[in-house]
Amino acid sequence: MAESVPANRSFETDDAEDEWTWSTRLDYIHDRAVLSCVDNPSRVIEKAFGALAPGGHLEYQDGVFPMGVHGRPARGQQASVLRIQVEPAPDGVLG
Repeated sequence: MAESVPANRSFETDDAEDEWTWSTRLDYIHDRAVLSCVDNPSRVIEKAFGALAPGGHLEYQDGVFPMGVHGRPARGQQASVLRIQVEPAPDGVLG
């Protein structure tokens, strides 16, 4: 990946629950499927905001549990595959 990254950009990978020890403020933080996997999501968001440079952007892409779909199946259609997979999930998985 290093060949495809412009000289003025860098990518960091770390554990969101560990201390954030970046030496500079970050312009952009992108987390995917993180908040549903940590013990204290609020603390992770707090640390991310604290690490942003002025005008920086924070983007999370994460599931909301229990998962669902918007709307209802059209007349004559079955429930979505997502709904069929999620409905029987045990309570512990859904929070």
